[in-house]
Amino acid sequence: MTTPYTGNGGSASADSLTIIPAGNGDADTKSRPDYKRDEYKAAQAARQLCEDLMSGSTAVKARGKTYLPKWPAEKEDKYAIRAGIAHVTGYYQRTVQASVGMICKEPPELSDDADPLIKADWEDIDGKGTHGEVFAKTLATEAINGGFVGILVDAPQIPEGMGLTLADEQALGLRPFWVTVPAERIISWVVDVPDWVALLRDYTMGILSAEQVKSYARQAIVRQVVIYEPTDVRSGTFGVDCRDRYRVLSLEDTGVTFQVWEKRNSQGTSGEHFAMINSGNMLQSGHKPFREIPLAIVYSHPPKAPFVCDPALLAQAELNIDHYQVTSDRRYLMRLCHAPTLFLAGFDQEVDETGRKKEINVGPNSVLVSKNAEAKAAYVAADPQALDSSKAEKDDLVDQMAAIGMSFLARGKQSGTETATAAQLDDAAENSTHATVGRGLQDGMEQALKFHAMYRGVPAPEIKINTTYASPHVDPQIAAVLWNAVAADRLDMDSFVTYIATGELPDDVALRLSSLKLLAAQMADTEDAAGAAGKGKPDIAPAKGAPVEGDPVEPVKEAA
Repeated sequence: MTTPYTGNGGSASADSLTIIPAGNGDADTKSRPDYKRDEYKAAQAARQLCEDLMSGSTAVKARGKTYLPKWPAEKEDKYAIRAGIAHVTGYYQRTVQASVGMICKEPPELSDDADPLIKADWEDIDGKGTHGEVFAKTLATEAINGGFVGILVDAPQIPEGMGLTLADEQALGLRPFWVTVPAERIISWVVDVPDWVALLRDYTMGILSAEQVKSYARQAIVRQVVIYEPTDVRSGTFGVDCRDRYRVLSLEDTGVTFQVWEKRNSQGTSGEHFAMINSGNMLQSGHKPFREIPLAIVYSHPPKAPFVCDPALLAQAELNIDHYQVTSDRRYLMRLCHAPTLFLAGFDQEVDETGRKKEINVGPNSVLVSKNAEAKAAYVAADPQALDSSKAEKDDLVDQMAAIGMSFLARGKQSGTETATAAQLDDAAENSTHATVGRGLQDGMEQALKFHAMYRGVPAPEIKINTTYASPHVDPQIAAVLWNAVAADRLDMDSFVTYIATGELPDDVALRLSSLKLLAAQMADTEDAAGAAGKGKPDIAPAKGAPVEGDPVEPVKEAA
């Protein structure tokens, strides 16, 4: 996500720079390229949380007190121990991975009538060797984490009048390419309603076709988008400096234009300022101007407004952080409970020949002696039952995360005549929450292919994204058990995705699941027999050497 984008960036000579001073007032702030809309700023905390959870413990712990608040009156050294005592369990991360795996298990397919040029570009859609199928997985992941993700379709500039043929462009690699633009990089935007007078005028003049007018009339018109682009620039012989750059895409009367601004800080009179280092027009095939900013958006679920959409799994991300906090607090308190303090009363501490008090030795090879008949020695420890509430809360959080993850991936279909055992997972996309990501992915990629085709001067192809995720043979109870195992990192993701898609368990997983069911049945029979004899529940438990030990579907419970 930090890879610099250098599509139409380039550089300009000092004489051609346009300067914007960095003002301080509200009006000045809105005139700076780095201006951030309020909606963007309001969404950043949630997006950062999801991004950090995808990165794992290191990223979460690096945020310190943001995710693990300091207790009142807690000293920094004690806080450091508590902060380092637990890791972040990847419930959120695994749910995202499962969703992307299910959506992209069947690779996205271009329609059979797709132009050969686009089929060839699909093999390297971003100009960096990334196949369109792999690119789709990145888009799905970014859309879930950020609420949406952009696809900027760009191409190298060809000076007007140069007269390059199609063969020349292919030989030089001058072709359109796709750039992933995470939601956190789109910092401001201006959206307008369609201008019917201008649309009809351009239609009567032959500038726009009827299909183009329909397209513009069905959507809000994006007039301007600003994309933050941190870019590495050579510094010295071996080093680089990261420059803050901002790409401004604007829809003008003459078509779409771009500007690239760079934040600078000089020692002269200008101080901090922005320099425009490049600008130009975004042109499609035949040097025709774009009448729409070539930025396609993939939403993970219906947006509140253009460019305003919460992460799809924000609720689970928040629970995941709660789980991390409870785990950290609990493990710290467990150490206090498991490390009792020696309490001595009435003991006279001996002194050595110099008058210094001798240390009191405590251990299996030492003896405490006192002439005081009232002397007492004991270990003082916290009541272990004080940890019961935190264990219950932690287990409840695990159950909630598992439930959210399972409902996001696939919902069970039940009716009044169906029992829980007989219920089957519905394979219809509209009954699977995460399927909205798949539909959003298809819509966004089709829009990007439309822009791509405009660069190429060929018809836009359709793309098919898998929308059937669950086999009708899937048992929802087994699916829930397997998902709990995945969430607890006891089962690999591929086995779960395969079961959801086919309804068939891998042999090793089926064997272990059968062992677990058999043991549960034996336990139930033993309890029934004991109850019939008036003995109540038998005091038995699976031995450590039982066949189910290490079973990937065995529930994971932390000891109190």
